[in-house]
Amino acid sequence: MHRHPDAVAIFQNDGKVKFTYPGGKTEEREMKAGQTLFTPADKHLPENLTDNDMEVILIELKTTKRKPAKKPASTSAPTNSNKQ
Repeated sequence: MHRHPDAVAIFQNDGKVKFTYPGGKTEEREMKAGQTLFTPADKHLPENLTDNDMEVILIELKTTKRKPAKKPASTSAPTNSNKQ
């Protein structure tokens, strides 16, 4: 099994695929050349049900960035090097 974030799939040829999901649920899908499909993020195991190679362009969408970790507070007082 592998996972993808949200994505858009563009199928390059006709095909039929069986997807197996965690927990054992399965789903069969038929695709047509030129068809586009939004696919939500998931984990799955695909199985090609045809004798032909499946050709698909998969555009994975960016996920939101995590907030950077907070820097630890400085324990020393700030200094002013401009003082004379």
